[in-house]
Amino acid sequence: VGVVVFAFVLAARRYVSLASIIASASVPVALAPMVLMGIAPAEYLAFSLVAAVLIILQHKDNLERLRAGAERRLGEKVERKAGPGRGEPGVRP
Repeated sequence: VGVVVFAFVLAARRYVSLASIIASASVPVALAPMVLMGIAPAEYLAFSLVAAVLIILQHKDNLERLRAGAERRLGEKVERKAGPGRGEPGVRP
């Protein structure tokens, strides 16, 4: 489930961080009914909840950049500033 959600969000929005966050949150949501029906053990749900929280916390800076509209999309070029060691002709780091 998580991989499919990740791929869908990445294809739709091109934000790797957003895809990671939504995919990690989707796993416990998908597992909850399976645990309630007895198809999956409760330990899977507990692990997926802890993992989702840790992944979301790890992406705190990315969430702030997403809110500010400053997060780079997949395939977007990084602007490099000129200076020593940054490809400036005749200057070696």
